[in-house]
Amino acid sequence: MGLGMSIYVIPKIKDLSWKETIEADQFVRRKETEEPLYQKVKHYRLPIPYSNGIESIFRELVYWRNEHGLHWWFIDELFNGIDPNPAVKIIPPEKIIELHQNCCEIISQYIKSYHIPSLQINAFLENLNYENCSVYEFLRSIEYMKEITQNGFLENHYFQYQSTW
Repeated sequence: MGLGMSIYVIPKIKDLSWKETIEADQFVRRKETEEPLYQKVKHYRLPIPYSNGIESIFRELVYWRNEHGLHWWFIDELFNGIDPNPAVKIIPPEKIIELHQNCCEIISQYIKSYHIPSLQINAFLENLNYENCSVYEFLRSIEYMKEITQNGFLENHYFQYQSTW
């Protein structure tokens, strides 16, 4: 199996908390159209790719596979270093910005040295395996984080980290 990690984007819907939005999404997925929460979120629903017509208000922004350094950064920053497996938690906007900055710093160091030495940039860099795959994932992460830190996207959405071993 291995480690699978995702960041989901969830729209901030007027008068609904993050938890209520998660509950509303369950009504959307089960097509319980008479539920009052369903009525509040029905305009946000879209089909989940490859799901035989199941709808959701969640969108998977990014998926990583076996990126342990990224995972442990989230565990340290969101779960006080304890991996609850499965790990599910809202990501504060400032952590999205910090993740973007950390990925940029890693790539900057990589470019400077043409290989990545054992650096210490927050918990993000601890115990990382600097293979080409990880470098690619940092570059990909930079692009996603750059997009969502612009144009008010951070302010209008929740971001949820989710992982499982």
